[in-house]
Amino acid sequence: MKRTLYAMSVMALMVVLSFLSCSKDADGYSGDVELGSNKLTIRTKAVSGGTTAMTVATPINIYVFDSQDKCIVQKTLEAETEKADMKLQAGTYKVYAVAGAAATDYSLPKKDDATPQSIIALNGGKQHSDLMTATSDVTLVEGEDSDLTLLMQRKVLMLTTVNIADVPDDVTGISATLSPLYENISLSGDYSGEHASQTINLSKQNDGTTWTADCNLFLLPSVGNPSVKFVFTTADGKKKTFTYASQKPLVANYKVSINVNYLKVKEPTLKCNINGVDWAGTDVWSFDADERNFTVDGGGDEPGGGTVVDGTVPHVGTLYKGCYVLKTEQIGNNTAVTLIAPEQYNTWKYTKGNQSEMKTEIDAKLNSVSVDGVSGWRLPSKEELQYVKDNYETVDALMSALGIQRFFLGSPTSNSFLFKDISGSIFSYILKSGNVNETPGNGVSVFLRPFTTLLFTD
Repeated sequence: MKRTLYAMSVMALMVVLSFLSCSKDADGYSGDVELGSNKLTIRTKAVSGGTTAMTVATPINIYVFDSQDKCIVQKTLEAETEKADMKLQAGTYKVYAVAGAAATDYSLPKKDDATPQSIIALNGGKQHSDLMTATSDVTLVEGEDSDLTLLMQRKVLMLTTVNIADVPDDVTGISATLSPLYENISLSGDYSGEHASQTINLSKQNDGTTWTADCNLFLLPSVGNPSVKFVFTTADGKKKTFTYASQKPLVANYKVSINVNYLKVKEPTLKCNINGVDWAGTDVWSFDADERNFTVDGGGDEPGGGTVVDGTVPHVGTLYKGCYVLKTEQIGNNTAVTLIAPEQYNTWKYTKGNQSEMKTEIDAKLNSVSVDGVSGWRLPSKEELQYVKDNYETVDALMSALGIQRFFLGSPTSNSFLFKDISGSIFSYILKSGNVNETPGNGVSVFLRPFTTLLFTD
């Protein structure tokens, strides 16, 4: 009898275990976290800024915080197709995910130490990867299962290539430094640290005049508007430095390629093309870099009068070396100062609408501007002339008080001022109306007022 009961008991136990096992499979739960009875399934999906699909970078590190901001779950997914299953108590939770941060490249917070502000720190000697983050709240109701899809957003930009053409024969080395960049990113996706930079060394190509760096570097965005510093080392040991102060920031989810056409003495032109693939949008940066703006160091020469300046930043509305200070802008730890030349020009020989003739004559005018200690004179941008228009009464009164030539609006004929647009074409801006003339005339009502930008360093 006892034996028979024992056998029946064993059989009954096996039925119960079988039922429990089938019950677990039936509710679709395959996770290893059981802190309650309510199932939460977490999936990830990339948010593309372009026109094509985007995949989530791997690995995907998921952190779940309770209402007391305590991390109760940490899980890692190795692919976008994987999901994270867990059972939790009813309540409200905050879920964070960081994708692309491999443990070999980054120091990731442990569950017991993690907070939303924890830094995803890059390990020494490592480069950033395709970092993506997401954050979401989720509320679990007793007796109900929940599905959560985290929408991952890219937090880095990619510097793809730096290419410089027509480099002089005496150049033996070129580097480009982009700064300031953010240093770190937190679990919550916030940036921190404002003093990072990235230096790229270029290599001379077989044609002897082209220098290239194929980078494909992931970088955190710039802190405000960045600067790009180029250092050209020559055979005589000198270092020629040119720094460009950008008028716009570098933001996440863009691919950046830098193409430089080095034209000795006259007009080195650097174009920064931001091209979208799976990434967001397309933009083009253009600026002129005259060799007179290069600071020269080494070989016994004194530094030349270039874009980079040491000293006290002048105040807006005052004179700096006889030039009107139009505006200042903080760029990381440096300050970009826009100056206006004390004189303007309105005598022309070029044929109306002939861009080639206009550029030749205007270059000659700009090269003739002589202000002791200030160089790099250029045409203003449309935005700079718009700034003068918007602040005309103040600018006009201050220029009059300071004794330098004013921006006369003109009457009855409206005066216009030449500017260079983003494509490099020369147009004129009618200061009174704000209208643009794409085929500037050559009469006395068309003015050239030279501008320059100096970068004051701490």
